[in-house]
Amino acid sequence: MIKKLQRKFIIVSMAVFIAVLTIIITGINVANYMKVVHEADELLEILRKTKEFSP
Repeated sequence: MIKKLQRKFIIVSMAVFIAVLTIIITGINVANYMKVVHEADELLEILRKTKEFSP
C-alpha cells in the first residue's frame, strides 16, 4: 500500500513539475516572440520613413 502511494505521489509530482516548466517556458517564448515582432515592426517603420524622404 505504501509503495503504491509513493509511486502515485512521484507520478503526480513529476506531472506537476512538467506542467509548471511547460507554463514557464511557454511564457518566455511568447514574451520573446512579442519582443522580436515589435522590434521588426519598428525597423520596418524606420525603413518606410527613410524610403519616403530619400531621392
